[in-house]
Amino acid sequence: IKELSDKVWRGCAKIAEQGYWAGGKPPYGLKRLLLDENREPTDTLAAGQRKGIQNQRVTLTVGDPAETKVVIRIFHEFVDLGYSEYRIAERLNEDKIPSPSGCRWAGGFVSSCLRNEKYAGTMVYNRTSQKLKTPSHSNPPDQWIRTPGAFESLVDPEMFQRAQEIIEE
Repeated sequence: IKELSDKVWRGCAKIAEQGYWAGGKPPYGLKRLLLDENREPTDTLAAGQRKGIQNQRVTLTVGDPAETKVVIRIFHEFVDLGYSEYRIAERLNEDKIPSPSGCRWAGGFVSSCLRNEKYAGTMVYNRTSQKLKTPSHSNPPDQWIRTPGAFESLVDPEMFQRAQEIIEE
């Protein structure tokens, strides 16, 4: 079983290195895009929907326009206006914009949005690991598999980088 688990992980890692989505729910504001065997877009995948043919691939693409507008707003308010994550969450709640979970926005979610490299078009894989029958754990950043420019960015990569610099300060 361990050997099979390692094979599956290596397969997913290879797919991620090539810039394709290895599975899971896409981030807020992005959706999964199905590519045919020639890597041409065919359709978007709804939640729970899976690709049908083994040689098809999945990538990410710009999602719901209302959600993408919120993500861009979060980066603009943080980088250009200098608002804190908590202030941005307050403003989103004041404007009655639903959060991804349908609850109120919180500073922590805004912060995780600002740190998510996928918004800059970078595929990131192996942030967490879970071996068979063990709890999930976070992996150090040097073990993450990053593929910059894997898909269309929602946020300008330079703006994303400025946000990271502000967070570091």
